[in-house]
Amino acid sequence: MKKHLNLTILIAIGVLAVLVVGYCYYQLQVEQKAFNWQKFAFVHKSTTVDTSDWLTYRNEQYGFEFKYPKEWKLFTKINNGYSHIGFSYNKITQGEEPIDNMVPAVVDIVPLSYITSNVNKIITDKIIDGRRIVIYSFIGMGDIEVTSKATQLKGDDYLIIGDGNGYIEKTLTFFK
Repeated sequence: MKKHLNLTILIAIGVLAVLVVGYCYYQLQVEQKAFNWQKFAFVHKSTTVDTSDWLTYRNEQYGFEFKYPKEWKLFTKINNGYSHIGFSYNKITQGEEPIDNMVPAVVDIVPLSYITSNVNKIITDKIIDGRRIVIYSFIGMGDIEVTSKATQLKGDDYLIIGDGNGYIEKTLTFFK
C-alpha cells in the first residue's frame, strides 16, 4: 500500500512538473509573438512634428541620415573603439563633449559582439527590408531592464539609437 502511495505521489509530481514547464514555454511563445514591432518602427507615430528647420546628420560611410532639432548641439567621439554621436541641450562643452547630463539622444555604431556581450536577453532577431534588426534587453542604471533596437548597417556594424522623443527614429533613412 505504501509503495502504491509513493508511486502515486511521484507520478503527480512528474505531471505537475511537465505542466509547469509546458505553461512557461507557452508564455514565452506568446510573449515573443505579441511583441509590438510598431513601437520600434516609429515612436510617437501619431505626433506630428514640423522638421522643416531641423538640421541633418549624414553618414556617408554607413549610408544613413536623420534629422534633429536645431537646438540640439551635436558632438561626436570614438568611445571604446566605436562611433558615438551625441546631442546636448547645453552650449557649454569641455572639448567636444557636453559637461552636463542633459542629453536628449545618442546614436552609436557598434559591432555585434558589443551588443551580445552587454545583452540580458535577445527578444527577437529578424530581417526587415534587407537589414537584420535585433531587439534585446540589458540591465541599465538602477538595475532596470531596458529594451533597445540594433539595426545592421554594414557587415558586423550596427546602429543603436537612444532617443526618448523618437525624433531620430522617425527621420532615419538609409541610402547606398
